[in-house]
Amino acid sequence: MWPFRNPFSQKTKSEETFSFHHFHKSVIGASHIKSNKVCQDFSASFSNEKYALAVVCDGHGGERYIRSHIGSKKAGEVCLEAIHDFFGECAKNPLEKFEP
Repeated sequence: MWPFRNPFSQKTKSEETFSFHHFHKSVIGASHIKSNKVCQDFSASFSNEKYALAVVCDGHGGERYIRSHIGSKKAGEVCLEAIHDFFGECAKNPLEKFEP
């Protein structure tokens, strides 16, 4: 179950706040190094006391996709913004109020 609850906490479950840790890393592959290409992938992560998220975008690869690194970065940034907006709306209007 994520996040893990501290079993030694004196707080009730509703009083307890969780601490999330996050990291991300995109690494250039050996074939890209040999052919002098940039890393075309993008990754990002974020956490606060309420949630943690990670976004990973894989570049197209291939000779004809010379701007793939730009597209994967833009897609990741748009995704992060959309998720933050979604969680902001959920905070204003709790999910139990939404009807399917």
